[in-house]
Amino acid sequence: MQTNFTSSVPVYISTFNNPTYLENFINQLESNGVKNIKIVDSNSTFPRMKQLLETIKHKYEVIRLDKNFGPHYLLRIKSVYESLPEFFCLSDPDLEFSKKLPKDFINELKIVSENHKIGKVGVALEVPKIEDVLHRDMFLDGKKIDIIEYEMQFWSNCIGKNQTGDDLYSTTLDTQFALYNKNYFNPADRYRSIRVAGKFTTKHLGQLRDSIVPSDEIDFYKSSSRYSYFGGKLNSDSEPSFDITVLEYTKITELIESLKENVNNLDSKVQEQNRIIQSIFASKRWKLISRVLKLFGR
Repeated sequence: MQTNFTSSVPVYISTFNNPTYLENFINQLESNGVKNIKIVDSNSTFPRMKQLLETIKHKYEVIRLDKNFGPHYLLRIKSVYESLPEFFCLSDPDLEFSKKLPKDFINELKIVSENHKIGKVGVALEVPKIEDVLHRDMFLDGKKIDIIEYEMQFWSNCIGKNQTGDDLYSTTLDTQFALYNKNYFNPADRYRSIRVAGKFTTKHLGQLRDSIVPSDEIDFYKSSSRYSYFGGKLNSDSEPSFDITVLEYTKITELIESLKENVNNLDSKVQEQNRIIQSIFASKRWKLISRVLKLFGR
């Protein structure tokens, strides 16, 4: 019963020009009994990425978007979110699961969600060793902090344990692996979550100095990404400079996208009204009315 849930619940992977991470993550999901895998690609243009998507589309559903909507596409587009099932998972692909991860791990996340009546339950992210990180420092809310300090904040509010003894932390979680329970999840408060540690603790590969990604792929991703928090401007030490928080950056980017979409919708409505008016003026009935009005001097 538990294994059936884990294998059947859909796992959506948000991708953009990162074939190495995607292929690695799919292999991990398969080895952990996940069968219902769906790829949501934000209009990738990297040749190896396009080739990979073409190859796997015969095995998994590949959703190719016509532009880069960012990793929150499923959660912030109302019509898309409403089309999703009651339970689903969403994740970035740059993760490495623990070797101790239970085979029915998605079902265990569901149990935590139901017990705590919370709509998002995901994996805890391992705090890396300082010598292993790609970038030691980052600027958040106008101050410089190290990556270890940043990651430790998510390990401060332990609220108990799950049914198999793993610690639970009430905190926030972005688009790293999580189960979503629509009975409790609020898209307007999409970061609120519980992270499950212990056997669920996962490595965030994007933080690490020793990368599995080839250099040409890294360069292409940095040059094309609009939603990358580690691909921005560099400081005098050739390290990324952060002037705003990750959440602030995401909100600003999404607001711009939303405003553009509203402008496009308004323009479409104006054009439609103009077509209706023109069709009225071109109709036989309008021409007849015009002649009658002229007869009466109007």
